[in-house]
Amino acid sequence: MKSLSARLMVDLRYLRALSRRFRSTLLLAAAIFGLGPLLYQARYVGPGGDRISYGEALHHVYFLLFGQPSLPYVSDWLVESLNILIPPISIALVVDGVVRFAYLFFARHKNDKEWVTVVSETMKGHVVVCGAGRVGYRVVTQLREMGKDVVVVEKREDATFVSALRDENVPLLIDDTRSPLCLPRTHVKKASAIVCATDDDLANLNIALDARRLNPGIRVVIRLFDDDLGAKVRDTFKAEALSSSSLAAPADRFGGLALSLIRGAEETLHPHGDVVFQAGDQVTIQASYPEYCVLRAFTGEAEAPAYADHDNFLMPGYRPTG
Repeated sequence: MKSLSARLMVDLRYLRALSRRFRSTLLLAAAIFGLGPLLYQARYVGPGGDRISYGEALHHVYFLLFGQPSLPYVSDWLVESLNILIPPISIALVVDGVVRFAYLFFARHKNDKEWVTVVSETMKGHVVVCGAGRVGYRVVTQLREMGKDVVVVEKREDATFVSALRDENVPLLIDDTRSPLCLPRTHVKKASAIVCATDDDLANLNIALDARRLNPGIRVVIRLFDDDLGAKVRDTFKAEALSSSSLAAPADRFGGLALSLIRGAEETLHPHGDVVFQAGDQVTIQASYPEYCVLRAFTGEAEAPAYADHDNFLMPGYRPTG
């Protein structure tokens, strides 16, 4: 029920964003199909002196859309002006407005650039994640678990987690981050944060600089492989630069990486290495399966369950017992 309600809210926000984008089209349609029949009803007098009802006037206006008037010719300048002007205006309205409106509303699963742009316009205070690799996907997962709206940017259609993100209905923009239109499509000027998590240091820096130019107050988190570069970025750019060594800092003595710590009602992402776990803490740890087994043995817990991927094991909600 909660998922259905959340999806309905997203659909309503999307429809509202589409309505804003096609405001002129919708106003013109309302004028043609609302005001037009009223003018015909007030001015049209048939060859025999008969007046027409509002329904007959609306019927006439509708078929004028296709260049097929349903009322006989009369000598009235306003009526004939409407007969001449409504067909070309209506054709332009249908071709350029209504058809595109309907396409964008029903083509949401195509994940094209215009669709992502419209969806992003419905968001405020969201997080933009650049990179749909392993790191980017995990960041998206944690952000969504915290109730954050997320827009993902990925350069390659065949990136590892593109299909998974689409299956989870996450707005995903396939675009080159070097394009001047890329970040504006994510509505970054209203985003609260951007996570630059591609595997290219230079690309991550460029993304961060572009994001700060468009939104000076945005919080920036950068993934960098070069430790020296990460230190310089932290000092001069005032961004959270996470290098390989900084990520390894909160790793426990068994090689695991502490991703988050929940203590009471407070959650801390990437807790510092000097934090001492307490009974009742809830910790999410990334480790290889052998490291996980050693950790469980050290804490005196039952033997770890069998797991196929021994190289990359995620332990959500692990609770230390002592």
